[in-house]
Amino acid sequence: MNTDAVATQVYNFLTGMHSRVVQNKPINQPAFPYIVFKIEAIDDDGPEDLMQLVIEINEDPTKTAEMIQALADQIDGDGYPFGPDGVKPPTGLDERLIDTEDVNLYFTKRGRQYTEPNEVVGMHTIQLRYFIQVLYK
Repeated sequence: MNTDAVATQVYNFLTGMHSRVVQNKPINQPAFPYIVFKIEAIDDDGPEDLMQLVIEINEDPTKTAEMIQALADQIDGDGYPFGPDGVKPPTGLDERLIDTEDVNLYFTKRGRQYTEPNEVVGMHTIQLRYFIQVLYK
């Protein structure tokens, strides 16, 4: 299972949407908003791997969540498997196919959750989850 190849493609996609993107660990002294993504292996038996992508979009608790809601909408995209006209790719990750020399990645949205700032979570957070079907070439 080559999570580095997958992480590189996810990072490239997310940095096209927003400039502050990190993998696995949140930023110590963040400039809000920022994105943290994690890739988790689910199943690596067979000709393809199944992974889960977890994206957390974080915002300062003193601000509203409107900006990160809009960013989450942009990352999700329109969700059309072949774009709204049946030809163009989807605008976001939902139902997107990324085809590279080494790997094919197919993203399917699994959920979205918003958490308000509180004692445990000191910021606005939106979590997006996707399954990724990974086929290595």
